[in-house]
Amino acid sequence: MKHYLKQLLIVALLYGGLLMFLLTTNPNKLSITWLIVPFVWLFLALFVSVQLLIDLLRLHNTSSSKRQLTIAAVCAAIPTLMLLLDSINQLTIKDSLLIVALGVGGMFYVGKIRLKKPSF
Repeated sequence: MKHYLKQLLIVALLYGGLLMFLLTTNPNKLSITWLIVPFVWLFLALFVSVQLLIDLLRLHNTSSSKRQLTIAAVCAAIPTLMLLLDSINQLTIKDSLLIVALGVGGMFYVGKIRLKKPSF
């Protein structure tokens, strides 16, 4: 139970910090490197959130931790990539459908793959 509370606290701090960053900064006055920070921050917050959700729903009963990390990364990358493309006015309906289809296809294959350590 302590593990879940610790992860929940980390998720709350990530989202709270992201919200404070977005509310207190003016994008017109930031350098290009600081403009990338919210996207990385959002990816990390979504990544940790999906990991917590997987842990809470016990979807990892027989799957490996590498598979959990891959699923969390794909689930976090889809909305982050869509938001990034939308922020530069490059997101269309076709792009959205393609990103979601590739993400769902990737999730399907990650769910089916057997990740084993090589035995030498």
